[in-house]
Amino acid sequence: DLKREVQRLCGYSRFRQRLLLPDGQILPDEAALNEPADVQLVFLPFSRSSGQQVEELWDAVERKDMHMMEELLQRPQDPDLEVGGRTPFVLRSFPWSHKSSPSVAGSVRRH
Repeated sequence: DLKREVQRLCGYSRFRQRLLLPDGQILPDEAALNEPADVQLVFLPFSRSSGQQVEELWDAVERKDMHMMEELLQRPQDPDLEVGGRTPFVLRSFPWSHKSSPSVAGSVRRH
């Protein structure tokens, strides 16, 4: 997976990366490049998140809703924002996190 390789090399979470095709369209995360292609890599800053958005992420973590976590992190939302003294990505310490969704848990890093 191209974004995971970029994350390994540069340290930027795949949620903060966008790959643009020459016509300006965003290449979907699940797209496969089967041959050489021209793409532009863009690193996004974290978006501003309201308290409600941070709570939504925490709720998704508590429900183990990987689909919702993926959707929320694509904003890209900072996974380390606190609500009530807790951060959603204490998730990395949850025993289920690495087993059930390495795609989300393994991709969440502050950078």
